[in-house]
Amino acid sequence: MEAAQAVFDATRSRPFEHAVHVFIGVLRSVPDCAPTEVSAGTLQVVEHLAERVVEAIEARIESDADSKARQLDLSESVYSIRGALEKLDYWQRHYSVG
Repeated sequence: MEAAQAVFDATRSRPFEHAVHVFIGVLRSVPDCAPTEVSAGTLQVVEHLAERVVEAIEARIESDADSKARQLDLSESVYSIRGALEKLDYWQRHYSVG
């Protein structure tokens, strides 16, 4: 949750981009946990936060406040988050978490 909050709180380009990358790392690490360590409620919160981070990224890109290169990197981050969510969904179904 702290990683997502850092995205929401960041107002400048570099801190925002850094927070997004940290969030992606946290999101990708969830399947490394034992299934018994992650409740269905926790997974719902993680998925909700991921969607909100994607919305924040999209809003940032639409604001046109960053360079085109940074906007491209942020758009690639959306794909990274979506991919991590797909892996999380697979992990959840495979281990019947929730």
